[in-house]
Amino acid sequence: MRTWTTSVFGAVLRAVIVLVMAGGAAYAAAPTSIRFAYQTSIAGGSLMVTEARGLWGVPVESKGFVAGSDVLQAILAGSADAGSMATTPVITGGQTGSFVVVAVANRVGNTTAIVVPPKSGIKTVADLKGKTLAVQEGTTTALDIRNYVLAHFHMTTDDVHLVNMNMGDMPAALAGGRVDAIASVEPYIATAVLNNIGVRIQSMMDFDPIPAFIVFRRDFVEKHEDEVVDALRGYYKAVDWIRSHPKESVDVIASGLAKQGVRLDRPVVEMAWNTVDLDTSVTDDQMKAYLKGAADLLVKNGKLKKEPDWDKLLRFDLAHKAMGK
Repeated sequence: MRTWTTSVFGAVLRAVIVLVMAGGAAYAAAPTSIRFAYQTSIAGGSLMVTEARGLWGVPVESKGFVAGSDVLQAILAGSADAGSMATTPVITGGQTGSFVVVAVANRVGNTTAIVVPPKSGIKTVADLKGKTLAVQEGTTTALDIRNYVLAHFHMTTDDVHLVNMNMGDMPAALAGGRVDAIASVEPYIATAVLNNIGVRIQSMMDFDPIPAFIVFRRDFVEKHEDEVVDALRGYYKAVDWIRSHPKESVDVIASGLAKQGVRLDRPVVEMAWNTVDLDTSVTDDQMKAYLKGAADLLVKNGKLKKEPDWDKLLRFDLAHKAMGK
C-alpha cells in the first residue's frame, strides 16, 4: 500500500511539475506587447484605424505624439518600441543605430502643399518671388521647399523670404496677412481651404512622395522578430479594411484625433484624409536610393554630418515576409 501511495504521489508530483513547466513555457511564449508611437496627424490615420479595429497581429499599446521628431525621441529614449515617422527624422535618427526601418506605412507627399489666400493673385510658386513663405524648419517640407520646389521654378531662398513658423499657427498667420503663403501639412491645409482662408497652388507630391516609415528599435527586433512580422501583417490587413470602408475610416480617424486633443470637423478630416496615399509597397533599391538622396541634401544643408549605415538601418525583408513575398 505504501508503495502504491508513493508511486501515485510521485506520478502526481511529476505531472504537476510538467504542468508548471508547460505553463511557464506558454507564458514565456506569449505575444510581447509593442509600445507603438504614432503622429497625431492625418499621416497617422491608418495606424489609428489599425488600433481602433483591433487589427494588429499582436498586443499593442499606442501613444500619440505631435510630430515625427517627438516619435523619434520616444524611440531613442526607449519609451517606445516602434513608431512611424517621415524621411528627415528617419535619417537623422538613423545615425544612432538604435532602430531599423521595416516598412512603409503610407505616402504623404500630397498631404503637404503651398497654400495662398484665395484672392492673392498668386497662381504658381514663381509668383512667390519677393513674397513671404512660412515654413517649419527641421521638417521634410522645409527640406523639399529649399531643394526641390524652388529649384524647379529656377528660384533660390534669396528670391523668397522664408519665415520659420509652427505649422499649427500657419492658418491664422495666413488669414491675418502676416505671411503671403504657407508650406504646411494636413489637417491645417484642409482647415484653411474649408474656411476660405487659402487655396492650394503646389503639392509636394510632384517632387517628393514623402513615405511615412514604420521603424522598430533594433534590440526589440533582435528579440521579437516574429512579433514584428505579425504586427506588419495586421497593419496590411488594416489598410485593406480602410480601402473598403472609407466612410467608417474617416469616423475612426476623427475620433482618434479627438482623443489626442485634436478636435476637427468631419469635413476637414475627410478632405485631409483623402490626400493620403495608402501605397505600402517597397522596392529595396529604389527606397535606399531615395533615402540616400535625401541624406545627401541634409549633409549639403548642414543638417547631417554623415549618412547612416544603410545596410544596418534598412530591414525591408520583414515587410516582404509579412506580405508573403
